[in-house]
Amino acid sequence: MTEKPVTSTIKNSPHGSLAIASADKIHNLSRMTAGIGEQGLSFINAFTAGVEDMSWYHQSVLKTLSSRWNHAILDAHRRELDRFISAIGPLSVTP
Repeated sequence: MTEKPVTSTIKNSPHGSLAIASADKIHNLSRMTAGIGEQGLSFINAFTAGVEDMSWYHQSVLKTLSSRWNHAILDAHRRELDRFISAIGPLSVTP
């Protein structure tokens, strides 16, 4: 997959904005995980990206943030990403 504009922006952002970016992604991941738990595949179908692309994107964002900065919020970000990946696991299996 090619680099997305958000990860490119993160690479060039001042350190002060990295916490905001991580907090935003934590929020997004938590809402998506909750939506999957409540609605399953119908929640995911509302997005144009598939679960594999979503997973790749969020992993890339965390990797980019982690490469630039070390902060406790990244631990929370990793935990939320792990929860999201666990939630989409059953949805990403195709028969």
